[in-house]
Amino acid sequence: MSQKRSKCICSLCHRLYARSNKNKKQKKISLKLYNTHSTIYEILLVLALILLLVSNNNDNDNDNDNDNDNDNNVFSGAPMDCSCYSFHEDGLSWTGARQSCQYHGGDLVSLETEHEWEVIKDYIQNLTNLFNNDWHIGLHFNATVARNWTWVSGKPLSIERWQPWQPRDGAPYVVMAKNYPPGTKGLFNDVREDIFAGFICEKPAGR
Repeated sequence: MSQKRSKCICSLCHRLYARSNKNKKQKKISLKLYNTHSTIYEILLVLALILLLVSNNNDNDNDNDNDNDNDNNVFSGAPMDCSCYSFHEDGLSWTGARQSCQYHGGDLVSLETEHEWEVIKDYIQNLTNLFNNDWHIGLHFNATVARNWTWVSGKPLSIERWQPWQPRDGAPYVVMAKNYPPGTKGLFNDVREDIFAGFICEKPAGR
């Protein structure tokens, strides 16, 4: 059995929608008229709070529209759109790692945005494995159709995070480095099928 550390990292959504979450907390303020004997001051105060919340809601809608445009709607901002990631420290080949992820309802992680790459890169700095602290990710060379580097999600590689002089070996799979060689924190390296490494699985939250 592969040892793993599972963590539902919703900070991806939280980072993209920090202002939205702040506004949502403000909406939890309970508004009520105490009774028919409320003073004029209390009524005016309630009306002022209502106007403030309406204004915040409009700002929130504008922020969400801008964030969705900037991030190609990868995350809609709702918690259900976050992904859960499991970090498996025992090594497998790339194919074996993918089969393990799929068996548990997910797949190897697809780092489709800079935001996602940053979160995963930072998280693995607190982990270790016995394979130079390398981690299989869901990036492979699609030699049959697109003839380019493609995520297992089907999307092409859109972030350039290769180690120096990589890819160069003609190997079809990719690992993400913790920081070996030094200075390669979170960077990609192409590897052969017979290379064992830790691996990172991803699946939608709640699955």
